[in-house]
Amino acid sequence: MLRYCHCDLSQSNTRSFIEALATAEDQHHAERYKRPARSLQSLAGRALIRALVRQSGVATPEAFEIETSPAGRPNGRLGNVVFDISISHSDDLVAAALTDIGPIGIDVEHEKTTRAYRQIAERIFGAQEQQSVQQEGSAAFYRIWTLREAFAKARDVSFAEVLAPTDHFGSVKDLSSRQIANRPWLFRHQRCGAAYSLSLALTSPTRAGLDEATAVLQQETLLLP
Repeated sequence: MLRYCHCDLSQSNTRSFIEALATAEDQHHAERYKRPARSLQSLAGRALIRALVRQSGVATPEAFEIETSPAGRPNGRLGNVVFDISISHSDDLVAAALTDIGPIGIDVEHEKTTRAYRQIAERIFGAQEQQSVQQEGSAAFYRIWTLREAFAKARDVSFAEVLAPTDHFGSVKDLSSRQIANRPWLFRHQRCGAAYSLSLALTSPTRAGLDEATAVLQQETLLLP
C-alpha cells in the first residue's frame, strides 16, 4: 500500500480540515515549535498522514500512532504493524507519504528563483546534474534538489548526504527507476501549482512492492482537502 498527498495552507478550508483530523497528540507535538507557522506545518503534516490512513482503509485515523525517532524521523504504527511515513513542508505547501512497501522519503520546496541555484549546483551537483541546471535553469535545480532530499530521507541519512557531489538525478524528469548501491529505487517528481517542486523516493525488497508503487506513482499526488 502506498498513498501520498499534499495540502495548501493558504486555502481557507485547510484549517478546518486539519482540525478535524489532528489528534490531541498531534496538537501536543506541534506545540514544540515556537513559531505559529511552523506549528501549523507540523499539525498539517500529521493530519495528512491520518487522511491517508482513512483513505487506505487500514484503520481509523485516530487509531494510527505516529512516532518520532530520536533523530526526528517519523514512522507509523498500527498494533504490531509498522508503516514508513514521510512529511515535508515549504512555506504554504505540506506533503506526506504513507506506505508498507519499503523505506520512503518525500520532499517539497518553494521554487525561489532569487536563490543562487547555479552556484549551489556547481558546488554540490554531479556533472550531469550541473548540465541539466545549465540547460533548464531553476526548474532543474529544484527537481534535483528535492529528489536528493527525498532520497536522503528514505535512506535515513544526514543532510550532509544531500550536499555530496553525486550524480544520480540529472536525467530524472517524472517517474524513473534505477539501481543505486545494488538496490532498486523508484523516483517521482512533479510540479505542484506554479511555484512548488515535489519529489518522492521509494525502495522495496520485493518485485511486487515495486510494481504496486510504480502504478501509484504514475498518478498525480492527491490534493487535500
